[in-house]
Amino acid sequence: MHGKTAPRLWLALANNCDPKTKQDIRQIVYFRDMKKTILAIALLVTAMSLSSCEGVSKYPISDAYPENNDDRIIGKWKVKEDSAKNDYYEITAAHPNFRNQYHFKVWDRGGTNPSYEGNCYFSKVGVTRFLNIPFHDDEMKDGGGYIFLRILEENEAFDNVTTTTVCDTNMRTLGSKEAVKAFIAKNLKNKLFYCDTAHLYKVK
Repeated sequence: MHGKTAPRLWLALANNCDPKTKQDIRQIVYFRDMKKTILAIALLVTAMSLSSCEGVSKYPISDAYPENNDDRIIGKWKVKEDSAKNDYYEITAAHPNFRNQYHFKVWDRGGTNPSYEGNCYFSKVGVTRFLNIPFHDDEMKDGGGYIFLRILEENEAFDNVTTTTVCDTNMRTLGSKEAVKAFIAKNLKNKLFYCDTAHLYKVK
């Protein structure tokens, strides 16, 4: 996907990673100018761990369709599990060139540093909603792919949301959007298909 700044893994949300993964994350972050590539690694506004990275897909669930839009996502978000209490995630409408998408910006270092920004969008599998999040993976042919956040629970105002991450390694083998959607549909009730449940809340 797209980002104006040098990309950065979400350090504020990397607390679920093992120590070695944390160190790898920091090396990616602080040597980003040498990478010259978009590390669109994010869970939009959720926790991330090594297991999350295993569910990378080369293809999204679907294209970005207007019927899947939900502008209630626009605003300032935090994660209850995040130990960096002043960090937050700002979501706005994406540039008109990226129709039916949302632009997110990660503010870390106490909410003062815009460390990464990119685009994401909603897809539906049946009546279940997912967010397509860009992800960089050197094992992918073109170096890029997606991870998927499932919306588990939401209140009526959509200002308190629970998410979980698709983390099945078979996602890497799927060869089309249609195959991705069908595979997720097959595993909707499979608890082992997901990991990293997080609780998000809107603050503005």
